[in-house]
Amino acid sequence: MKRSLFLLFAIISVAGMIATNGCKTDVKTYTVTFDANGGEGNMDTQLFTEDYEKALSANKFTREGYSFAGWNTMRDGTGTAYTDQQKIKVVADMTLYAQWNEERPVTMHNGHEYIDLGLPSGNMWATCNIGADAPEAAGNYYAWAETAPKQTYTTENYPYIRLVVEGEDTLRKLTKYCSQSPFGYEGFSDDLTSLLAEDDAATVNWGGKWKTPSEEDYNELFENCTITTDTINNVVGLTFKATNGNSIFMPAVRYYSDEGLADYACGCYWTSTLATDISSTDPTCAFHCSLRPEYEYAEVYPWSRECGMPVRAVCKISE
Repeated sequence: MKRSLFLLFAIISVAGMIATNGCKTDVKTYTVTFDANGGEGNMDTQLFTEDYEKALSANKFTREGYSFAGWNTMRDGTGTAYTDQQKIKVVADMTLYAQWNEERPVTMHNGHEYIDLGLPSGNMWATCNIGADAPEAAGNYYAWAETAPKQTYTTENYPYIRLVVEGEDTLRKLTKYCSQSPFGYEGFSDDLTSLLAEDDAATVNWGGKWKTPSEEDYNELFENCTITTDTINNVVGLTFKATNGNSIFMPAVRYYSDEGLADYACGCYWTSTLATDISSTDPTCAFHCSLRPEYEYAEVYPWSRECGMPVRAVCKISE
């Protein structure tokens, strides 16, 4: 009898030790609340047990004109982000806010996408450079007034400049787009101050109503958009956001010269406008757009037209 009582006592003692030491009796639970954040629908709160990982409930919210982009601990998306049904551990009660991406209708002209920035001129800006398949891609490079990319970009292989030796000097003489005869080859001039359609990389490669933006077109873009530095897929550039909420991203891709790809920390894009004021520039220059991400700034000024630069096209659908 004593032996039986002793064994019973031992079993009870061990069970008690297991109950008190081997298992937690104060397990905590936390509540996750889901907020539609501008959307519609209902979702039940979800309980999580401390130290236990499980998947978030599948999103049931909807928002007209938007697609669901995940959850965030902050309403404005600046907190911790979670994907739909992501497995997580919860250490405190929290609210997750639905994040939304606006579903912008794709607008195309002649097979290429454009964005309506609501500009006074009616210009529609392309979403990508000529020859690119993504907004952050450089695309093709062109010398000014040329319509095909090249392996090298030099004065010697530029078709509208001839090198003429006069005494100890080698002069650059123009054979097209020369507004003043003293700078033309054998006194040539043609009074052309902007690209002809036959020499416009945008018009020739994309057709339709596409063209290379003029100096005026770029200045309109600068004046009617908020300019901010942005990064897409590790490519730095500038985002131009209009008052209608639409925007375009232009990567800060460099230019090619006779020394190859320039070591120049800014983006360069050709305009269609010739630089004609010889008091402030070389007569063999054309205007280009320079992007300066470090300053969130862009401007237009002259550059040697034999250099290779990308082209971001514009079109006017209403014309």
